[in-house]
Amino acid sequence: MFDMHTHILPEVDDGAKTLDVALDMLKQQHKQGVTKIVLTPHVQNKVQKKSSSEYLERFNQFNEIAKKAYPSIKLFLGAEVMYDQFKHPDYDKFIFRGFNKKYLLIEFSVEMETPIVEVLYNLVSKGYTPIVAHIERYAYLSLDDVRQIRKDGSLIQVNSGGILGTDGKVFKRLAHLYLKENLVDFIASDCHNAQFRGPNLVKALKKVPSTFKMKELEESL
Repeated sequence: MFDMHTHILPEVDDGAKTLDVALDMLKQQHKQGVTKIVLTPHVQNKVQKKSSSEYLERFNQFNEIAKKAYPSIKLFLGAEVMYDQFKHPDYDKFIFRGFNKKYLLIEFSVEMETPIVEVLYNLVSKGYTPIVAHIERYAYLSLDDVRQIRKDGSLIQVNSGGILGTDGKVFKRLAHLYLKENLVDFIASDCHNAQFRGPNLVKALKKVPSTFKMKELEESL
């Protein structure tokens, strides 16, 4: 089982605050049968505690510890990039490492309406495979917008909390609507700690339609 949106990498953002918390989160993932995890620390977000230039080194250090503690779990490094119209980063630095396609997990403002469809179309045209993080949070998107996003080549992720309703009623309604319309490619935990925002992917998967099938990320050899 694959959890492709997590904040387990310790001491870099509003996710795991310590190494012990991060290992506890891995323990919970292991108990639930999750064997592949992408660590997606925040980028271009005020919750960052460390520069993204440090992420690879910190990932390598954490990965060595994690492999000894949970050898059955394979970790990958990615990022969750906050879109900012005034910043033009080198997105190649933030794609998921270890995959054939240039997967890019990208989030948008919840409050300020953003031309998400256009932004994603432009990223696809540049060779990326965008994954829209927790799309149920962007209530200003119409159902037709979401259909267009997928048609243009982006992938769609919803949070476990959206499925379970722990993130709010509006997000739950939209998450289940997109599932019903077969518009969801991934469900991910977006876990931030070992307690109230802990790994809960398996719990959410029990609440989705039996017809839902998680998309496979294409790993490189």
